[in-house]
Amino acid sequence: MRIASGVLWLFAGWYIGNLLAYHAGWSMLFGPVLGIAAAVIVAGDPLGLLWKRAASRAAAEAAASGAVVDGAAGSAD
Repeated sequence: MRIASGVLWLFAGWYIGNLLAYHAGWSMLFGPVLGIAAAVIVAGDPLGLLWKRAASRAAAEAAASGAVVDGAAGSAD
């Protein structure tokens, strides 16, 4: 799902970037740069805002069911 959304954001960003570059008189390289940046941000999700990580997903599922996952109970070490 990440790869598919990354590809879609790549082409959407590329299109919007070229559209803006054409009307603003900028270099046509603005489109591919904007598309690649959007794809990397969405597919990579460096802040973890769009895609949940496997460990946090397992902890969330365990919290919903009341089970304890390795170290997810919050021990005071």
